[in-house]
Amino acid sequence: MIGSGGWALTVNELELGKFHFTMLVAVNSPDDFLSFRPVLTDDRAFGKAASAWMAGALALADQHVLPAAGGCLISTGPMPL
Repeated sequence: MIGSGGWALTVNELELGKFHFTMLVAVNSPDDFLSFRPVLTDDRAFGKAASAWMAGALALADQHVLPAAGGCLISTGPMPL
């Protein structure tokens, strides 16, 4: 399980026509703002934003990414598309 609390997902076009998803987790903020910290940006590029959204949603739903010691992340296997 990737944990409890608030999770979010973004999709960004890091290069022209190459979309990547980023998983975010809610963090406590001293100023009462809703703040998120990125925990994973997928290194695979998707040709369509919709494909990146789907891969990110599956990663969240299937919990394929686990926080490792020291704040690093490890992948437990390929994410289905």
